[in-house]
Amino acid sequence: MSNESYFDYVRDHIFEPAGMLRTDFSELDREIPNRATSLTHATSLSAPPSAFGPPRNAAYLILYKGMPAGGSFSTVGDLLAFANALLRHRLLNKADTDLVITGKVDTTPPFPAGDRYAHGFEDFTDNATRIVGHGGSAPGTVARVDIFLDKGYTAVTLGNRDYDLAAGVVQKIRDLLTSK
Repeated sequence: MSNESYFDYVRDHIFEPAGMLRTDFSELDREIPNRATSLTHATSLSAPPSAFGPPRNAAYLILYKGMPAGGSFSTVGDLLAFANALLRHRLLNKADTDLVITGKVDTTPPFPAGDRYAHGFEDFTDNATRIVGHGGSAPGTVARVDIFLDKGYTAVTLGNRDYDLAAGVVQKIRDLLTSK
């Protein structure tokens, strides 16, 4: 047990040991240097994006510190550093790393058949290549980390548009890295 807040604990025990120097939790009253402007067609967090009309700034919908989805921000380099730290056992020992990334529960739609969920990680096989990873999105933002365990690659996809625009990029990367 720790007497630290959740946010301090994550900074001290994940971000720092992994070398994630540009990752933190969003706060509404704090400017984040070099942050991309998120653009969306959504009008609220609960409304699906509409294909009509111009995209608008999603700043009013951005998830912030303390929200259920985490409210964090990161960079491609920091998310790669996280994956490398995890696989090199700088965050957990080998047994615990294997436990965390090995799927335990079969997923249901919208996840494809054969996907399993671990402790925060999806675990699935694509073209005989085992992939573990995690993704998330909110209006105007999308993030995906896929670790291709059998190939030794990690792909990080970040976007500042609605998820449907990034889904094709994620699939194209998977197709390229899992082709025989």
